[in-house]
Amino acid sequence: METLEHLFRDCFFVQRLWAGSYIGIRAENCTFMNIKTWLMKWLQFLLKTEDNKIGVISFLSTLWTIWRVRTNNCFGDSRMNMIGAMKLYETQFTFATAAHQQNENDIPPGMPFLGAQDELDHYKQQLKAGTTIWILHTSTSCEMATIYVDGSWDPTRKAGYGWTCSTSNGYTTTHYVSGFAQCAEQAEGKAILEAMKWALDQNLLHITVHSDCINMLSHIAAGSSNNHLTWTTTKDIYALASMFHCFSISFINRSSNVLAHRLANWARA
Repeated sequence: METLEHLFRDCFFVQRLWAGSYIGIRAENCTFMNIKTWLMKWLQFLLKTEDNKIGVISFLSTLWTIWRVRTNNCFGDSRMNMIGAMKLYETQFTFATAAHQQNENDIPPGMPFLGAQDELDHYKQQLKAGTTIWILHTSTSCEMATIYVDGSWDPTRKAGYGWTCSTSNGYTTTHYVSGFAQCAEQAEGKAILEAMKWALDQNLLHITVHSDCINMLSHIAAGSSNNHLTWTTTKDIYALASMFHCFSISFINRSSNVLAHRLANWARA
């Protein structure tokens, strides 16, 4: 029976991740303390002692990495080893640190989707853009359409892709498409592709895309992927991006992408 203590702290594999993180936490011999208390005490300590919050970012990045490794090993096509796990941590830590150090610009709040007027108040939040990952064909005079995109996936290979698009005149539309993907990361990449295809069909040639999938964005930033399931998708995104007059893609937090996330879940269901 998997416990939270074993998953996030007591597993030998996880303890090696904690030790290899930026702050090098030794997690062994802590079985006397439940995981909630252990996490809160570490966060309280780091918030008091780390003025620049880099320690906090490392701590949270390690937790997120542990969860991603667990999900991949349970539902993915191959198990992730320690080297892959540390690369995943380094990617998460790098992006999170850059996002923390960058002044974020406010984006107008999203509009309710699919006529769900009762959801308007819940989703009218100030969304914040994060780190820009990749830019192609920059132009200072163009008016950009802003697209928030997300993918949803389950082990049966069913996938859903959702996105919202806000134009310069403040008009917002919502869209979703059902499909199939071999892993969650591939679903995120296909969601970006579907949104790009739709934008071309609508003759929107100046777009900025926002996604909350750090792994897929790291592949796009590198121009390649070490995951054979997403390599082709990455190349397709590059090829399609060349058809736009101005294109950029950025990372955002999941909490700022709730509209597209809900649409993607609906499409998968």
